[in-house]
Amino acid sequence: MAQVCLLDSDRLSLLLKDAISWSSHVSSVMVSSSNGSILAYAYRDATPSIKRMRTQSTTMTAAYTVASEDVLVFEAQNMGATSVIAPIADHVLLAVTGPEPKLANGETISEGSSHNREEEEDEEEEEDSEAQQQIRTDLEVVSQELAHILRGELSTLKWPDDI
Repeated sequence: MAQVCLLDSDRLSLLLKDAISWSSHVSSVMVSSSNGSILAYAYRDATPSIKRMRTQSTTMTAAYTVASEDVLVFEAQNMGATSVIAPIADHVLLAVTGPEPKLANGETISEGSSHNREEEEDEEEEEDSEAQQQIRTDLEVVSQELAHILRGELSTLKWPDDI
């Protein structure tokens, strides 16, 4: 009789926590099934409530299921953060998520002519665009590296269909 192997949850947790340190732009990593069930997760900051994690998982897996992309770059409306979602096995998805957009800090643009304010706003938009592109690039790199590692781990497992 063939042996059924299970992924070591402690090893998976350590791997996900380690992956967060690969880039300062990664705020969370989640492995979930395509029905939204959370299989493993790691967060850079405090772990959110289970309700918020379920919302995040369900939102991302639903978006991936609807999309016809192999790897999906997705901005969740409920949190505004960019995520890269990639398959790592049949019905198992990896989501690498960046930071949520920062809220306005209450500072106002210095008084001056409307022309100066428009120039400042254009410069800020350009800086934001460059920063967002760097975040996306970092998330894609971490996602690719972590997906490769996880696929290797999962390829050694025996699934019930193989028994």
